Amino acid sequence: MSDKKHKHSFINDALEKRRQEHQFRALKPLENLEGAYIIKNEDAEYINFSSNDYLGLSHHPELIKRSNEYSSKYGVGSGASRLVTGSLSIHSELEKKLAKVFNAEEAILFNSGF
Repeated sequence: MSDKKHKHSFINDALEKRRQEHQFRALKPLENLEGAYIIKNEDAEYINFSSNDYLGLSHHPELIKRSNEYSSKYGVGSGASRLVTGSLSIHSELEKKLAKVFNAEEAILFNSGF
């Protein structure tokens, strides 16, 4: 056994211990997503509260259409905060629409920059 394998064998030992104790986690691909739902089999359908899309809006046809339009015009990615990279006119337009929808004097967007 090389020094490198021996040096890191504790990792394999720890992983094997987790497997034996049924505490080993592995990624399980989800192939059957329908909006906000995870379909496990024909008899089981669950709302996916583990996602930021638990309302299923990412699959809404109108939002997909508008997202494609805006992506073509403005690009994709959040970049940085508006204080760092500037604010676009679309930000102000959305703030005005949100204020109107929520019957508020004003609204402000805060993106995370991630």
